Amino acid sequence: QAMADRSKFFQKANVAKVEDPSGFTLPPFDSIVVASALGLMIGLLIVWKRYQTLQRSRRDWIVVDGSNVLYWDNQVPSLKTVQIVLNRLKSAGFYPKVIFDANVGYVVGTRYFSERDLARHLPISKTDIVVSDSGTPADPLVISEAKRLHARVVTNDRFNDWSDAHPEVKKQTFFVRGQVNNGQADFEFVREKQAVA
Repeated sequence: QAMADRSKFFQKANVAKVEDPSGFTLPPFDSIVVASALGLMIGLLIVWKRYQTLQRSRRDWIVVDGSNVLYWDNQVPSLKTVQIVLNRLKSAGFYPKVIFDANVGYVVGTRYFSERDLARHLPISKTDIVVSDSGTPADPLVISEAKRLHARVVTNDRFNDWSDAHPEVKKQTFFVRGQVNNGQADFEFVREKQAVA
């Protein structure tokens, strides 16, 4: 009987809260462990997010004027043409970001296409695709994004209408020209980079 009573005492002691002389109640040890582990996980997540942001900023970005590249194969608009161009750029070590006019879905199909819709046809994430708002031309978005990323623009457009607001477009080195023939994308990098065959 004495052994059983002593066992009950130890069971109660294991779950009892610990109090210090000041009257402050300390949390159970397992709660401290869980809280510490949670704090460590949050800290690691923050560090990982910052690392990813830093890595993205160091990438060799290139901005693609999607609504122009659509027509690079015999002037027939096709997302397949954009797909070929993106694959060629990626194989050359670039990280492409594509920007389209709002009507891209009606150019290649019969309805509006969102970034998610386009990502189903292109070899990049929807986070690297932008569809301009209705009534807003994509050209200034293309130029602004290229400036932000310190990147060049893949397009055969000259953006003459935007030269006053964006003098960068007066420099041919700001652009990468190209075409698609027989399923092969060819580019012309002026001066700073050699052509990618």
